Parts: sequence; C-alpha cells; structure tokens
Amino acid sequence: VGVEWEAINFWAGGLPIRLGFRQSKLPFRFLDERVKENTVSLGFSIVMAQALGLPLAALDVAAEAGSRRSGSYDESLRRLTMTLRVGGN
Repeated sequence: VGVEWEAINFWAGGLPIRLGFRQSKLPFRFLDERVKENTVSLGFSIVMAQALGLPLAALDVAAEAGSRRSGSYDESLRRLTMTLRVGGN
C-alpha cells in the first residue's frame, strides 16, 4: 500500500514523493516457521531531462526500513536504493 504526491516542479519535471508500507509472508520457512516481513519506505524521483513529456533521464532514490520474523528469530533491515534511468535514441 502506498501513496505518491507530486507537490512541486523541480529541474526538468515534477518531484514525486512516495511513501509505502508492505506486510508479507515470504515463500519459505526458517526454524519450521513462516517468515513474515514488514517494511516502510520513503522515496522520490528527480527528472533531469524530458522530451514530449516523457522522461529521458531520471534519478530515483528510496529508503526502506523493516523487520523479518520467524518463530523466536527477529532481524531488522535497512536499505537505500539509488537508480539512474537514461533513455532515448
């Protein structure tokens, strides 16, 4: 479940800000119990170049924090993802 909000224009396009939550049971077991994962994420995109309203270059940044549980085992996770998209002829 998530939302995306584009409040302002920045550089060559909008600056969408995203917030999301995910809860899932993973398709494997650990210590004879199903693994459950909960995460929350926050991210944004910066369009650096566009033509005819289509992005040609963009930087996407997302941060995610959460936990995994299986029986008495519990671990936390932190992830930072940066993606550079480049397209065109």
